[in-house]
Amino acid sequence: MVSDSRPKLLRAGRALGVESPRPGACHGPPELPAYSYMTLLSWVALNADRAAAGLASFIDIEGYYATSLELAAHLREAHPGMPEEVIGYFGESDGRRLGEEALALADTGLAEGADPRVAVHVARLTDEALGQFWSATAR
Repeated sequence: MVSDSRPKLLRAGRALGVESPRPGACHGPPELPAYSYMTLLSWVALNADRAAAGLASFIDIEGYYATSLELAAHLREAHPGMPEEVIGYFGESDGRRLGEEALALADTGLAEGADPRVAVHVARLTDEALGQFWSATAR
């Protein structure tokens, strides 16, 4: 998902007059909460069972695509001159296929005997970590 979005993101940036990012140009936010999502994602990749990984992915996918569709609609309405490459980047997909795949992974994990309470706990942590990330980057 991330690697597929890079060419689209670069096209959107060029449409706005932003050239390819320079190495080292992004220094990231200074607050630790900005990194909580990446930290949790690393933990999930290394330690979570299929049920927890599936639910964590579902939370991430649902939040990202729902927000992206809202942002695309806002950009289209509030900024009539916004390049279509930018609007398309955010409004191109609703993520249903990826969400279904994430839920199928969670179902597989549960069928294999994963503890549903752990899966729900990891999903809640994912939601909280995403909120911390966006709050920190908004500052």
